Amino acid sequence: MVKIMVVIYTFLLGVLLGCEYTMVAKNETPIVVKDSLIFQSAVSLGVISEKEMDEISGITVSNVYIDHIWCHNDSGDKARLFLINQKAALIHTVYIENVKNRDWEDIAIYKNPASGRSMIYIADIGDNKAKYDYGQIHIIEEPNLNLDTIETTVSVSQTITYTYLDGPRDAETLMIDPANGDIYIISKRENQVGLFKIPFPYPNEKIVAKKITDLPYTYIVAGDIASDRSAVVIKDYNSVYHFSLVKDQKIEDALLEKPYLPPYVREPQGESICWSTDSKSFFTLSEESPGKIHPVLYRYDKGR
Repeated sequence: MVKIMVVIYTFLLGVLLGCEYTMVAKNETPIVVKDSLIFQSAVSLGVISEKEMDEISGITVSNVYIDHIWCHNDSGDKARLFLINQKAALIHTVYIENVKNRDWEDIAIYKNPASGRSMIYIADIGDNKAKYDYGQIHIIEEPNLNLDTIETTVSVSQTITYTYLDGPRDAETLMIDPANGDIYIISKRENQVGLFKIPFPYPNEKIVAKKITDLPYTYIVAGDIASDRSAVVIKDYNSVYHFSLVKDQKIEDALLEKPYLPPYVREPQGESICWSTDSKSFFTLSEESPGKIHPVLYRYDKGR
């Protein structure tokens, strides 16, 4: 009997020590409490059927139109954004004056707490052959649309032009810290991709994006920071990587921790991911496949 009790005690102790949660004595405040991070399987919301939306490479939720998503095509398309609903149906097209789509690769949204303005960031940061001397991020105010019409034209509020200290590189991931407006860019093609930062407020002159750290991933093609700053997601073509954030934690510190891998339906060329407005789900969307298979808008809900 004594031996059996020892075995049981040892087993229980091992379980407790292996737990994700920080164990604290009574009346102490835990420093870190990880989320349970249980995500449900993908929910297929709808299929992109519009012929012109064939190379979607960035998505972000709207702050103005509830349950709607902004997205855009990859390089070579017109300078335009598509507003879709959560059935993947096109609702409106927004054209942006005096801007080119050299190689748009991601999109993000940031609501400035001081002004209350919702700003959309369009990342012209792709560079497959590392031949461009600079990247650009175009910022527009999220427009109030007349949805009785099918298109609108808007102007850019600001364009950030930046370089990398050690020369050109390809990047497909843009994220905005909801706490302060800092911009994060993740490069794509290195064996260990780089994390770069452009702090808020953004200067009007050309600047150098500061490299913060290397990350132990390759071919990162999209990412987003939850609006409640509870987590970060990034993805490559095969997996989504989820990183919990605790209060005031630096984004770079979170990305260097061991990630949780939620369920993910591997897409034909999945280069887009974003959080829902309430930070309880994330969405993914692919480009059209070489076999002309239409991309599906997926939602992954958090649960327990």
